[in-house]
Amino acid sequence: MPMVALVTLQELLPLQEPEAGWRRNYGFWCRVFMLGVIVSHTYLIQGKYMVDGFAPSSWQLVVFVLGISGTYTGIGMIVAANLVFPIPFFYITMTPAFYVPLLILLYCTLGKSRKLTKYVCFIATQKMMGMLYPIYQLLFHRASTTDFVLPVILLLPVVKLVVKNVVLYFTHHLEDLTPEAVIFTVDFYNALYLATCMESA
Repeated sequence: MPMVALVTLQELLPLQEPEAGWRRNYGFWCRVFMLGVIVSHTYLIQGKYMVDGFAPSSWQLVVFVLGISGTYTGIGMIVAANLVFPIPFFYITMTPAFYVPLLILLYCTLGKSRKLTKYVCFIATQKMMGMLYPIYQLLFHRASTTDFVLPVILLLPVVKLVVKNVVLYFTHHLEDLTPEAVIFTVDFYNALYLATCMESA
């Protein structure tokens, strides 16, 4: 229910016309900031169960979340002001603006450790899936009218298997949490893709 409420709240924020420019599109930037808050909070809470010794206080959690989200939104505004708005493929192109501050803060707070590095790689795998499936969708549409459509379709289970093994490698030390990590990342992404993109194709 909290996630449903957050998504509903985000959708209630009005969007302005892109032609109005980045300054007047306050609705878009509010949504970006809210997305940053949700994602960074999720990663930090998840980190409590995946990294030993990671137990931030409520105050640290607030500072982390607001700092990362503010940095993400601020860098997005700078890019929009100096390059182009709307920023093409915002989710993909602005990846460093979110994940670099997140990883720096994690390493500065916890220090370098093997489990933290594996958790960082696990986060990177989640992000990779968010980029991989749109690329596959583009490939599928290109191949749909050619003789290569069957090999492209057969490529999807291979992609799922490879990503699943990557997730297993970075979470095998968690034992009981490993199946959950696979189900709610690889299987969820794959099912969501099959239910939306492939159906529309």
